[in-house]
Amino acid sequence: MVHLKAGRDDAVVRVQTCIAQASKYQLDTSCDIPQLVILTHLLDLACGLLQKVPELVTTRLKALQKCLDEFRESPAWNGSSSELLLPLRRHSTSSPTICSDTAAVIRPGDGEVDYLVLKSFSKAEAYALG
Repeated sequence: MVHLKAGRDDAVVRVQTCIAQASKYQLDTSCDIPQLVILTHLLDLACGLLQKVPELVTTRLKALQKCLDEFRESPAWNGSSSELLLPLRRHSTSSPTICSDTAAVIRPGDGEVDYLVLKSFSKAEAYALG
């Protein structure tokens, strides 16, 4: 989003590079986060709008709408929640992830994962954007 706001000539290339980097983590099923998938589609659509190619914008908008439809009934995304939970793997040899300094932003998880809690958009807000 920072690259888009900067308005540089290479903004689209920079955003597409960031999308590619983020997308590689979506292949890991433990990191399948609907809000990040939607965000990457929104950023991709924004890039298409900057490139001013109608066919590209139409294709990306359809991909965004298809993705929104797929997540409509997803239990992984609570409809009213605006929290984004990013998984953090626990390391048994290091100090605990959650302590008095981190308790406000890290939520305990099940098994080997805790979650970094970030403010994001809710499902309703995502549909309004899409």
